[in-house]
Amino acid sequence: MINGDFETLLGITNPWTTAAEKSQARIKGIVLLSVFMVLSVILITAIIMTIKTSPGGIPDDKEWDM
Repeated sequence: MINGDFETLLGITNPWTTAAEKSQARIKGIVLLSVFMVLSVILITAIIMTIKTSPGGIPDDKEWDM
């Protein structure tokens, strides 16, 4: 969607009838890529934080005091 070149990549001819459609598809591709990258960074951060947390440890916060 971003490059708009499916002929060499997939062998598909131009799927857009106008330049405006191609421009909209490029913007949509950039937005979807941005959302995907943000969610990927959040997921990787959560995985790293999970790996760094010791199992069975109790946090030192006041709400965890008995």
